[in-house]
Amino acid sequence: MGLASPTAPKADSFRERDALVTACAYGAGTLAAVAAVAIGVALIAYGWNEVGWVLSTPGPQGSLRALGTTALIVVIALPITFVAGIFAGGSANNPNIGGIASKMLRESIEWSSGTPPVVVGVAVFFCAIALHTQSALLTATFALVVLNVPNATSRLALAFGAVPRQAREAAAALGASSAATFFGLVLPLSVWAVAAALFAVAAQMIGETTAIAIAISTSNGPQPLSVQIWHFASNRSLAGAEAAACVVLVMVIAVFLALSRACLRRGVEAVSLPP
Repeated sequence: MGLASPTAPKADSFRERDALVTACAYGAGTLAAVAAVAIGVALIAYGWNEVGWVLSTPGPQGSLRALGTTALIVVIALPITFVAGIFAGGSANNPNIGGIASKMLRESIEWSSGTPPVVVGVAVFFCAIALHTQSALLTATFALVVLNVPNATSRLALAFGAVPRQAREAAAALGASSAATFFGLVLPLSVWAVAAALFAVAAQMIGETTAIAIAISTSNGPQPLSVQIWHFASNRSLAGAEAAACVVLVMVIAVFLALSRACLRRGVEAVSLPP
């Protein structure tokens, strides 16, 4: 009986296309960077001289009142979103917390995170009509909570999952329950990652327009800055003021994203436990 000859390894057919894939990746990255720079240059060119005006004028084109409305809505919506997100994220991260509900939650995150904002806005719009609600603050807050709970849950589940498994097993070996491990170990160790998710979701809430604009279309009251920009976008005579308002909005969002990145770096250091 002869020995079977060794089978020659199959050639990597994809290796020949590595250069093409690399070139496409560089091209896409360059195109995205050029688009971002072009947007930034256009906003600064049209609106930089008007930034001071939109921050000081008390009129409907002013940004100061709209920023206050944005801050009020986010301050109300963010704690509600994160209280729900922390419990949902803990359940999604640990199947022992929540039982069958945790499995349903993990599956629902996959599709609920991709729900278009326009769908959320229309749903809140019909709810406002059914409940005869005329408060723009209430409907905008409700829209932001519904839109961002899946997003916050997903971010928090990733933050909780970064806690080393050895730490969880050590807590379980000492007799700690799943809930005690979560509140006594996982949550304190991931506090910086939770803060990073908090600032990231806050930045997203500040910039969201579609859901809020549709939700408050039947309501009365002041509008947040993102909706105010959308409201006056078709008026060419206000191009400078609109660009300035966009600059203000981008700057505020950039501050929150920078805080999120700083907290994330601290979180990586905090979660790294000594052996």
